[in-house]
Parts: sequence; C-alpha cells; structure tokens
Amino acid sequence: MRESNAIGPARLRSAFGKTRNAMNRLLIFAANLLLVCGAAFAGYLFGHNRGSEHALVRTNSDFVGGLDALHKLRAGDIEGGIKRVEITVFSCANTVYASDSPRCQVVGKMMLDDFKRYRQTYRTNSSEWTPAEQNLELKLASWK
Repeated sequence: MRESNAIGPARLRSAFGKTRNAMNRLLIFAANLLLVCGAAFAGYLFGHNRGSEHALVRTNSDFVGGLDALHKLRAGDIEGGIKRVEITVFSCANTVYASDSPRCQVVGKMMLDDFKRYRQTYRTNSSEWTPAEQNLELKLASWK
C-alpha cells in the first residue's frame, strides 16, 4: 500500500491540537506578563505615595517649627526662637548626614564646616543636647 500525502481527519486534528496548545501557552504567558507588570506598577504607586507622605510629614513639621520660632522671635523670646530653629535644623541635618543619596552627600559636604563651626561655637554643652543632636554627633564623626 502506498502512503498518501493527503490530509486526513487524524492528521488535521493533530495539526490543530499543536496550534491550540501553542496558543494556550502564549495566552498563559501573556496573562502572567500582564499580572507581573500590574503588580510592579502597583508597587511603584504604593512606594511613590508612601514617599510623598513621608516628605509631607517632614514639610509639615518644618512649617510648624518655623512658624513657632518666628512667633517667639517676634515676641522677643530670642532664646526660645533660636532653640526652635536649632531643633528643626538638627533634625534636618540628621536626615542629610544619614542618607546615601548623592544630593544629600553634596549638601552635607558643602555645609559640613559651617555646621561644625556653629555647633562648636553655640552648642558646646553636651548635657543640653537633644537626642537628635546626640545622634547627629555620631553621624558627623564619620564625615570628613
């Protein structure tokens, strides 16, 4: 008997079965790809929102501290106003000198000498230091 090259029903089912199997794999791959991309985008949005909230909290505290200092200075309470400004500056300095961000590195290096000079001139009594200043002292020791 001679073999025929004609496409019979069994051969047709076999060809479509392979195509259907490949299409299913492609659809599963595409669905997984969309799922991963969606999760990555959701993570990005969540991280961005958390970072914005953190920055907003920092801005709010700087605003409240700055306004309080202005009120004290205008009312003639120079010592209280300076203390409030120092607390805000030392808190910000803790963030700058703890960060590995290139921007913070530039600002930290640029202001280091002035900042150390201020502390050596006006903040010599370590018993009056706030916890932020004590923490800052440890961070400044590693800066050159």
